Amino acid sequence: KSEYFDKIFSFSVIEHISNYEEVLKESYRILKNNGEMIFSVDSLETINDKKLLEKHKTNHHVEKYFTKNEMKTLLEKIGFNGIEIHPIFKSDFSKNLFIKGINNKFKCNIFLLFFEYYYLLYKERSCSNKTKGIFLIIKCQK
Repeated sequence: KSEYFDKIFSFSVIEHISNYEEVLKESYRILKNNGEMIFSVDSLETINDKKLLEKHKTNHHVEKYFTKNEMKTLLEKIGFNGIEIHPIFKSDFSKNLFIKGINNKFKCNIFLLFFEYYYLLYKERSCSNKTKGIFLIIKCQK
């Protein structure tokens, strides 16, 4: 039904769908006027190793990585407004941790995970001025 939902949430899904534009159009259609969509997508803009990106795409069935600009353009084309896009995990530590995850199939040591998490938070504080990250968090309105 059109204009049915007040809010739509999607976390790390859209990058796995080949017809992502159609999904975003359908999301727009089912949102009420002034409804919000909040979602995340893989960006991996800070990783430049094409073989590593291809490995991640293959292993995790990723159809597309998104940049901030192309996501903004796509959402505007569909009709969304009030678009806010925030890259997250922008530090070199985040990048290296994600690369380690790709290479280890995201298997982790629980003990190390605790320390890595707090160090990650610490390192991210110093990256507020960076414009690229591992993921994008997006909020937009109909």
